[in-house]
Amino acid sequence: MPMLIKMFGMFMAIAGIVFILSPKVIKKFIAFLKEGKKLYAVGICRFLVGVILLLAAPQCRWNWFIAILGILIIIGSIFIFTLGLDKTKSMLTLWEKKLDTLMPAVGLIPVILGVLIIFAV
Repeated sequence: MPMLIKMFGMFMAIAGIVFILSPKVIKKFIAFLKEGKKLYAVGICRFLVGVILLLAAPQCRWNWFIAILGILIIIGSIFIFTLGLDKTKSMLTLWEKKLDTLMPAVGLIPVILGVLIIFAV
């Protein structure tokens, strides 16, 4: 289980680096997510990742960090379902408009979290 968590951390860090180096990628990704009901799949995936983080937390060096991150990810996934598709898509559109000015920070957050996850395991 800890190896799975490390792989998740590496994925997050790499995704953040890609977003920093190529802002068009995140815009295409957001446009892709807004099509149909793909956000529900994202919600399910986020929920599963959160559960996996919670289950793996006792085996990690920084178990409190992994547990808190798992809880936050689960809460984020629940918001997708409680807000519904229309509100979630409108929030994505709002973020998409602000990405030009926020891109370095938006990309830096998953890089930092990914590295912290790797060291936490």
